[in-house]
Amino acid sequence: MATTRPLEIEEYKQIIELLETGFTYADDRGQHIFRPNNQVKLACILEANLGLRISDIIRLTPNNIKGNKLSITEKKTNKLQW
Repeated sequence: MATTRPLEIEEYKQIIELLETGFTYADDRGQHIFRPNNQVKLACILEANLGLRISDIIRLTPNNIKGNKLSITEKKTNKLQW
């Protein structure tokens, strides 16, 4: 069974750049285009910098910002994070 590992900083930077610029890739069904996507880029940046799960990131709204703090109740643990 494969183990997980943290991304190296260069891998992280490459992913963010690809999300910003878009890319093409091929699989057994042919050539595909991934267009630039700033929403996915922002979600990845928030995940990496805040340590939140994607389920918590996609539930964020402007109401989660209180002054200069981010207030969120984690879905899995039901813990309030500031």
